[in-house]
Amino acid sequence: AVRALSAAEADYERHSRLARQLAEQFDACHVVARVLERAMAVRPARRRTLARGADRAAGLGG
Repeated sequence: AVRALSAAEADYERHSRLARQLAEQFDACHVVARVLERAMAVRPARRRTLARGADRAAGLGG
């Protein structure tokens, strides 16, 4: 851990830039967008099957 901190201090600009890039990957807007893209990429027939399964699991019929 001490070596890692020393390396970060030695090249602060680079490490701070990389930390910002990493944080952007976990930004809620990006994460939600990726989840929605993947959800919408499911074929309509498969989406209906998944929805019926979710309805059954929630006790909403089916």
